[in-house]
Amino acid sequence: MRRNRFQNILQCLHCNNNENAVPRGQEGYDPIHKIRPVLNLLNETFSHHYRLGRDVTVDERRNHLVQYMPAKKSHRWGPKFFLLAESDTGYVHQLRLYAGKSQNQRNPQGVTFDIVVDLLQPHFNKYHHVTLDNFFCSPSLCHHLYQNGMYCTGTVRVFRKGMPPSFRNIQIAKGEMTVRQQGPLMAVAYNDRRLVKFLSTFATPVLADFF
Repeated sequence: MRRNRFQNILQCLHCNNNENAVPRGQEGYDPIHKIRPVLNLLNETFSHHYRLGRDVTVDERRNHLVQYMPAKKSHRWGPKFFLLAESDTGYVHQLRLYAGKSQNQRNPQGVTFDIVVDLLQPHFNKYHHVTLDNFFCSPSLCHHLYQNGMYCTGTVRVFRKGMPPSFRNIQIAKGEMTVRQQGPLMAVAYNDRRLVKFLSTFATPVLADFF
């Protein structure tokens, strides 16, 4: 196929009707309107044909096939996806394309809280165990998931709201750990090759100091 013919065909390919797009700045604006039907179809197909096991994870993934464009300051590295996947197989069950912080975002817990809840909400009260990294994990999120029938384990940043203040400058000998408890939630600081802090509602709480 000649280049000009390919480009002419490409101009006519659409996944959604541009005339139905809500203008930027108005209520209901969707920054990924052009590919929304494709994403919806993928998510419906993924969830229809597979039942998740107990252990799942939420993580982010960037598309490494997109060219780096330094002139585009807001889109230098291409699209970023947030995924809900099964831990054992890596099967992607749901995906969300990050389209920037919504103008209507009012949740004081932050955008990462909303992303995790949005991906996991259809699986509430099925007692899955979700693992997270410190980009997502927080005490408020762990409590929210536990209250909705889902266990959580994840590394955590010590300055997250609700973290034990003593964890900020804690010093632990190699091979030892310190545990704090808040209801079903445990905060653990463990020193292996380096100091690691994580939260978990999956294990049975131990008798430890409250935070």
